[in-house]
Formats: sequence, C-alpha cells, structure tokens
Amino acid sequence: MYAIVDRKTQMVLYIGMTLRTIGERYKEHITNSRSCIDYSKISSHIKQYGEDSVEILEFDYAYDEKTLRDREWWWINELKPPCNVAYKKYFYTKNSFMPDSDGVIRKWKR
Repeated sequence: MYAIVDRKTQMVLYIGMTLRTIGERYKEHITNSRSCIDYSKISSHIKQYGEDSVEILEFDYAYDEKTLRDREWWWINELKPPCNVAYKKYFYTKNSFMPDSDGVIRKWKR
C-alpha cells in the first residue's frame, strides 16, 4: 500500500496498492503523467505541479492480494484523497463489495 503525497503540504493526494515494488509503481505514475493519453487526476496533478512536487510513501502491507485490495478501499474511504475518484462513487464494506467495470457495486468476484 502506498500514498502519493504533496511534498509541500504533506497532503495525501492518492492511495494505491501494488504487487510490484513501490519504485516501479512510482515510475509508472511519473511515466503516465508525461503521456498525452493518461487523464487521471494524479497524472494531471503531477503534470501541473511537476514530478518533484510529489513523493511516494509505503505505509501498509498485506500477505495476500484480497486483503491488500480491501485495505486500499478502506484507506481511500477513510482519507478521501482528492486524486482517488473511487471514494466519491463507491464505498468500502467489511463484506468486500467493490464496483465492477460497469460501475455497479456487487460482491467481489475472484
């Protein structure tokens, strides 16, 4: 689990999870921000304020992917980072309900 944080304000901008290293995931965020096809909020923030305006911090972990995804949704719901749009539309529950690609919340499918 990681957070992308504004260096100046220390505000958590984005919460994410990865199965790769934090460094690899951070490089992907930076590369995406340079792309003309990525319009995510975190990419837009990095484009607008510069790559040096943010840092990545690892803050939570899990031993399996399901727990990691559950924690990601819990942290997004708890902190409501402005560059995560998921908390505005969806919610976390103890039963692991998550949105499908069509935006409908259903029980998590494995």
